[in-house]
Amino acid sequence: MLVVTVNRLRADGMGMVNAVAKASELRFRPILLTSFTTFLGLAPLIFSGNPATFFIVPMAISLAFGILFATVITLFLTPSLYPILHELICHTDTHVHVSHRLCDAKRRSRPLTLGRVRTRSVRALMSKRESRQLGSFSWPGPKTV
Repeated sequence: MLVVTVNRLRADGMGMVNAVAKASELRFRPILLTSFTTFLGLAPLIFSGNPATFFIVPMAISLAFGILFATVITLFLTPSLYPILHELICHTDTHVHVSHRLCDAKRRSRPLTLGRVRTRSVRALMSKRESRQLGSFSWPGPKTV
């Protein structure tokens, strides 16, 4: 929900740093309360001395401390990495920006980007028939020799 809130604020026209700060402020209490109540709900099972629950205690321990670890990542690492990754992908807040032109040049020079394959190099390796089938979303399958 933190990233969804950042994206919603960005769509409303807020700048990157301000959107991350405001989303972190808005989502801090719900994230913290949800995580701590889950941890505290598992605490009686963790500290239980009942022999019937001995096989469940390791699962409860790993779940409870996994929740606490994920909370730290959500509250600190995600807001820190969001603007960094945003900059690495070369998005900018303004349309006219010097680094925007540099990022466009970088994008053109990279053979592979996240989630996008250069179709020219893929289709150069295929026959014309296979290329047409790939264009119509049907994969021809492996070649047999």
